[in-house]
Amino acid sequence: MLAAASQHKTFKDCAEAYIKAHATDYTNDKHRKQWSATLKLYAYPVIGKRLVANIGMRDVLDVMNQKLGEPNPQSETLWYNRTETAKRVLGRIKTIIDFAIVNEYRTRLNPAVWKGYLETQLPAPDKVSKPEHHPALPYKMIGDFMAKLAKNQSISAKALQFLILTGVRSGSVRDAQWSEIDFASKLWIIPAEHTKTKEEHRVPLSPQAITLLKSLPQLAGHPIFPSPRGGSLSDMALSAITRGMHERGELTVYVVPHGFRSTFRDWAAECTTYPDEIRKAASGHTVGDAVQKAYQRTDLLEKRRSLMGDWASYLSKPSVKAPANVVPIRSKA
Repeated sequence: MLAAASQHKTFKDCAEAYIKAHATDYTNDKHRKQWSATLKLYAYPVIGKRLVANIGMRDVLDVMNQKLGEPNPQSETLWYNRTETAKRVLGRIKTIIDFAIVNEYRTRLNPAVWKGYLETQLPAPDKVSKPEHHPALPYKMIGDFMAKLAKNQSISAKALQFLILTGVRSGSVRDAQWSEIDFASKLWIIPAEHTKTKEEHRVPLSPQAITLLKSLPQLAGHPIFPSPRGGSLSDMALSAITRGMHERGELTVYVVPHGFRSTFRDWAAECTTYPDEIRKAASGHTVGDAVQKAYQRTDLLEKRRSLMGDWASYLSKPSVKAPANVVPIRSKA
């Protein structure tokens, strides 16, 4: 017999309770907000007010098959057109209903289970959609982009410049503190709590990155790139820069801040002869398996410093206007 509380527990009630109970589980505040945002956008309008005890497979399918509106409301659906997002939403619905079952808000089986259940109703994700990638700027266009970006004196634009110069993730840039910068050693030492891998990451700073940092006011108690209210910039603040440039015609392709990491990796792979392990380490990726990491204790800092110096120099050059043979940069590795 269901607990009395289940008589009024909606899916939204359970979702909010779950998110609150697991607030410390998320790797960062952005991850927590993503959980809430996807549920608010896709799940709550369809099943948010439904009693969690009564949600069935058809309700879950209604979420997955909901229309996304323009530009083609007849064919644009969550599962078929934003499959990666749909998979995340489905996983979160399953977790919340599991939470409800454990708390005795329902006794029925979880209708969001894929294996042997929803797989009979929906095509496999890899059959309906290609992986969703962050829109990235071709590396041959980056020089002109940086020249235009430098004309914008806002803190958000400075943060985006620093992101591109260092090849680091947006979250680490937005959370960066002055205490992490070692001007003498030309290093940015990102603490583990500000990295995706949860490991400290040393970033060699090119002369261009040092110049940018020294042009900024060092405000006590504030991050390097503070928001107008003094806290960290939001992810949308950086996205607004590229979106605005695209809308004004200054940028002919639509890109997002995270895509510049791909721009850097493509340039490094095609225009340099630096080994793959150095290129990966420069992006903050884990290099090698457990055995390799046990024997290789170095983070290849000085070799990465050379790579990032070449990248900063490339960023200051005009973009390539016509196809040309790419001459690999002489490796200093």
